[in-house]
Amino acid sequence: MRAADFDRIIIVDIETTGLGPRARPVEVAWIQVDHNLNEVARVGSLVNPGIPIEPGASAVNGITDAMVAESPTLEHLVRSLHGDPFSAGHTLVIAHNAPFDYRHLAPFFDTSESLCTMRLSRHLLADFDNYRLETLCTHLGLGGAQGHRAMGDTEMCLALMKQLADHHEDGIDGLLALAGRALFEMNMPFGKHKNTPIADLPSDYVRWLRSALQDLDGDLKECLDLHHPPS
Repeated sequence: MRAADFDRIIIVDIETTGLGPRARPVEVAWIQVDHNLNEVARVGSLVNPGIPIEPGASAVNGITDAMVAESPTLEHLVRSLHGDPFSAGHTLVIAHNAPFDYRHLAPFFDTSESLCTMRLSRHLLADFDNYRLETLCTHLGLGGAQGHRAMGDTEMCLALMKQLADHHEDGIDGLLALAGRALFEMNMPFGKHKNTPIADLPSDYVRWLRSALQDLDGDLKECLDLHHPPS
């Protein structure tokens, strides 16, 4: 796919009630951009999740149950917007850790694809202890607004995306192609073997990872499977 194949491109971030599979949005922001990543429009709003916000999530993003009590649900917010930006055409959704954010918005798209700046950064940027958005933007000198709030993180994601596109010879089209390639080289991001190349992990540790951590990061699982095929 090429950028020109999409009717719209949006940079998205969603803050949620927690991290589990039942987590629901408490804040959403997106910036619509053109095919050269220039801003066209933006939307940001608190969202009523319909369930309590976990204390750990509130401690990170500062959003409380009282703050979202009178806010629209995500569905109401999207459906009520003039022109409903997700309803028609083919949309490219860009986010950091895109699988997490994308699943909350997927029901509102006609047809769409996602692009993950974390995955792209793992392809293009070496020697980072972690690939959190704040870490990357700080080390790259991109600055950014308040972290762990939806619009601030969306702005940082857009800045990172522009940086990655500027440093790829084929720009955003090259990034779209790169996103489909397997992550063959990756270091262990946590645990007692942190920073060890995935290829060098002991086989017993790989077995433990697969059995103990059912929701492995998609990139980590892919790289594990390449170097340590499941038996």
